[in-house]
Amino acid sequence: MSKITLNEYNRALLICQQYRAQIDSEIGRTPLRSFIEYNKHRMSKRLVNVLNKATAKFDTVEDLTEGKLLTIRGCGQLTISEFNQLISEVL
Repeated sequence: MSKITLNEYNRALLICQQYRAQIDSEIGRTPLRSFIEYNKHRMSKRLVNVLNKATAKFDTVEDLTEGKLLTIRGCGQLTISEFNQLISEVL
């Protein structure tokens, strides 16, 4: 078996990411990075920072729960309340 090069690995990873984005869009899931960019003018700086940190662990808004958000440094009850209010208005 031949060794996989870094270039081949990166191409395969890109294809996997594109496939994930395609599946998410087909089933109506909202990418977290897109959600942040589209709604950052409606969010406090703290919520923007918490959601940006959350992108390291979570891919979509639907992946986030109150418990999962609380695992992100800087997130507290006020941030969760703001997030829940924003979600109820937007989604």
